[in-house]
Amino acid sequence: MFSQKFRQKQQFLSQFFEAALSENSKLHHSYILTGSGPMEQYFAALEVAKVLNCENGRNRTENCNCTNCLWIQRNRHPAVITISPIDYTYGNKDSKVSTVISVNQARYLKENLATSSPYYRVIIFTDAVDDKENESQSALLWKGYKDIISPPALDNNSDNERPFWQPMPIKQETFNLAAPNALLKTIEEPEERVIFFFLTQDKEDIIDTIVSRCQVLPVKCVGAYSAKIDIFNSIADSFPPNDPSQALYLVEKLVEITKQESLNAEDILDSLQDYFKNLLENNAENRTLSLRFIDYINRIEKAKNELNNYLNPQTVFESLLLGLL
Repeated sequence: MFSQKFRQKQQFLSQFFEAALSENSKLHHSYILTGSGPMEQYFAALEVAKVLNCENGRNRTENCNCTNCLWIQRNRHPAVITISPIDYTYGNKDSKVSTVISVNQARYLKENLATSSPYYRVIIFTDAVDDKENESQSALLWKGYKDIISPPALDNNSDNERPFWQPMPIKQETFNLAAPNALLKTIEEPEERVIFFFLTQDKEDIIDTIVSRCQVLPVKCVGAYSAKIDIFNSIADSFPPNDPSQALYLVEKLVEITKQESLNAEDILDSLQDYFKNLLENNAENRTLSLRFIDYINRIEKAKNELNNYLNPQTVFESLLLGLL
């Protein structure tokens, strides 16, 4: 049903949706996907869209080449809509981008969904950026998804390419104040064969009236930069360090990674934090481990603040790793 890549990355999520899709009655009409990896959330939403629209139905095979799956892979399917302040802007004046998801976008979507369609429509709400300033980050982010998914088209031109586009977590300020109210009826009483996804870091970042109409699912973050490198492949056996020599060895490895992989120190710390957040989620019932991981997460947050105060990255790594002893 789902691709092997999705099953490997998101074991819980793939099993959840396989069970829900095997019995249509279990498939909810609206989901909030939470976590610190919006790219993984976007990938998950498109994977569900493929299964819902595959010409082979629930018997979809790995690397299905049916028209709908290929269309969704290229992110050009008319029934799979990405809505952000810079996407699906047809409802805005002159179809211009904005800093928020507007009321006009919400109304235009409502009108669109009121028309009949032979497809299962998947609506993905996200924040997004699309500018050259994010070139290096976008290149790293999309490398792991080459030939799997693509950024959404800016307009109806199917050849439109957006190499700098990337999804970002929704926050309450992502929506115009009136936009959620314009969406409520659509979400609460959707047309048949319509499913909504909201991509955010935490459900608290979305207003309660939308949260109450959705199922909330955590999405495992595999690290926004794991498409380029799995930081822990080379240091897992020594992490966290047991003595000062191991700590200094890890410092050298992390500094080396920043030089060889074009990652900055903040990227490394973000990935370390995501790593421990995943461990915390997977060991929530073990109080001793949970408290340890929470301590690590807080120490990494302190290290990020030190970076923001212009401390040398190597000094920050040393302070963090020696402090973990």
